This record gives sequence, structure tokens and C-alpha cells, in this order.
Amino acid sequence: MLPEVVNVVWLCGNVIWGLEEILWDSQDPEMPYAWTPVLGENPAIYALIEGHFVKSFFYLGPALWAGWFVYFMWRRRRRRDVDDEGSGPAAASLLMSSHLVAWAKMDLFWCYGLMWPALLSNLATVALLLISAGVETGAGWHGIDRSDFAWVCWTLSNFTWIISELSEYSDEIRLILRFVSGGIACLGFLVLSS
Repeated sequence: MLPEVVNVVWLCGNVIWGLEEILWDSQDPEMPYAWTPVLGENPAIYALIEGHFVKSFFYLGPALWAGWFVYFMWRRRRRRDVDDEGSGPAAASLLMSSHLVAWAKMDLFWCYGLMWPALLSNLATVALLLISAGVETGAGWHGIDRSDFAWVCWTLSNFTWIISELSEYSDEIRLILRFVSGGIACLGFLVLSS
């Protein structure tokens, strides 16, 4: 149950962050249209949401996951004398939610403008997604399905977007990278919806 709670917290945090960027933050580099920010730039609201987001979301998700890990280890140690039945599903559940910790750290580094730690956390997220897909089905690499592919596409889309946002490339290259990022995300959506 706790991994699902962590997932919901993480998704809600991303929705709030995305809305905040669309509604009150101007884009760097400037996009070729004047639609953002939708409600006009407001640094005070942006700073307020950013502060709460960093404090609650970035630390709450990993803290809940760490709590789940401690509970799992305590339960396993307690049951070792009786039997070890039931720890397999708990371990799999723990592993299958571990990518959220790497993703939350990616978002944290991204938020603070630290490109290389964000990119490394992104690659760790991809690796954990693929490993957990194999564990979930018990089929190893053959267990990767459409939803896993969509998650990997979304993560790689973020990888490209991080480079476009935090690199020192020219505005033209950064804009192209954003379109590439959107294309990768659309590919994941198309595969998932087929």
C-alpha cells in the first residue's frame, strides 16, 4: 500500500509543478509563441509553490519509501524465526517503487539547476524501471511491456528536456531539443495507447 501512496504523492507533485510552470513562469528559452505564462508572470506565487514543492514533495516521497524499507526489514527480521513467507511480494513491491526515489531526486536536482546530477538520476530511474519490470513479471528483460516502455520514454523525454533547459547550447538547439523531448513523450503515449 505504501508504494502506491508514494506514487500518488509523486504524481500529484508533478501535476502541481507543471501547472505552476504553465500558469506563472516564463519559459527559458522563450518559446515561439506568447502563450506562457498563461496567467502572467508572478515570481511571488512561483517562489511560494516552488518552496512548498521542494520541502514536501522531494522529501516526502523518499521518506515514505525509506519508511517502507525500514518496515520491510523489520518485518523480515521478525518473521525470520517463524517463516520467511510473504517477504517476496514485499521485496518486489519495494523494488518496483524504487524508481520513484531516483525520479524525485532527478526532479530535485533539476529544480536547483544541477544538470549532471539530474541526468545521472534520470539514467538511474531508467535502470530501476527496467529492473523492476523484470522483477514484476519474473521474466527478466522479456517482462518489459508497453507501460514500461511508456515510462522509459517519459523518463528519456525528461532527460532531453533537462538538457534543453539547463545546458549552455544556443536557443535554436535548445528549442529543437524541446521538440525532440515532446516527440519522445508522444512516442511513449502512442505505444501505451495502441
